[in-house]
Amino acid sequence: MSVPTGPVAGMAGPLVTVGAWLAARAATRRLAQPWLSPVALAVAAVVALVAAGVVPGGFAAYRRDTAGLSTLLEPATTALAWPLVRYGPEVARRWRAFAPAFAVGAGLAVLLPAGLGWLCRLPRPLQATALPLEATSPIAMAVAARLGGDPHLAAVLVIGGAMWGAAVAPWLRRTLGVPPGPASGAMLGIAASAIGTAAAFAEDEAAGAAASVGMVWTGLVVLGAAALLGPALGARG
Repeated sequence: MSVPTGPVAGMAGPLVTVGAWLAARAATRRLAQPWLSPVALAVAAVVALVAAGVVPGGFAAYRRDTAGLSTLLEPATTALAWPLVRYGPEVARRWRAFAPAFAVGAGLAVLLPAGLGWLCRLPRPLQATALPLEATSPIAMAVAARLGGDPHLAAVLVIGGAMWGAAVAPWLRRTLGVPPGPASGAMLGIAASAIGTAAAFAEDEAAGAAASVGMVWTGLVVLGAAALLGPALGARG
């Protein structure tokens, strides 16, 4: 396999990333399998290509060359809230139906990682890393760093958990008899953060708006939990 050299070498990482995403999205649309995630396929393809030497310098060079793409993560996540401008009133009218789901879902999103970390007697830095598991990557990285955890590992855990949630959600929705729409969107937003929210938008914009609310609410709950548990985990000043 030929390896790019010269000025083109610095573009290898971004080109591999964008190409893997486009190919993965086309493959998932063609195969139409609910458990098949374009994010999971793209990540696997990038890892394989970098390991095969397509990006000169390996993973260290890939991380350096794609730093510009990483800076787009926060605005891209924020942009998922845009449909709330259109569907916000509809979601607000249904707040009585959504409130219990948001409360229970976001509460479990914090209690499960925190409880399992405590029961397994994990080191405090690892507990701090796992605490924001259900938040979006920017929030998780900030919380993990603040609590003395590893922000990069936190991002990996969040993305892995979100891919798993987005893949399992269609099966779970069918099993529970939840119809497509705002209810399933809220479930995806809480359980699979930004990746789940993007999957909800693939259903329709109303589901995406509900997913955005679930994602934002879960992020706020994680931030609140970080403030409460920070002293116990040795938060950094």
